[in-house]
Amino acid sequence: MDLRRKRAYDTPSTEDGFRVLVDRLWPRGLSKQNAEIDLWAKDVTPTAELRREWHAAPASDFEIYAARYRAQLAALVRERAARARGRAARASGRHARLRRA
Repeated sequence: MDLRRKRAYDTPSTEDGFRVLVDRLWPRGLSKQNAEIDLWAKDVTPTAELRREWHAAPASDFEIYAARYRAQLAALVRERAARARGRAARASGRHARLRRA
């Protein structure tokens, strides 16, 4: 897979392929029509805390940031899998919720 990193404000190119915006906020002053964004993936963006760290850190700390972001994505995947299991259990009909005591 050829993955490229661009700013949302950069002029769209035919070489971009499928364009995904990974940010919680829509870029200020950029219309959705002119952006030519195929998917706005708000749900996989870094937390506000991690975003602040990214903007405050020097470029040399990218690997540290990337590791923290990958950990957040892994937690998101686990959370979604747990929700899917819960939906499947509810859809199956009768079930019992158990507790320790």
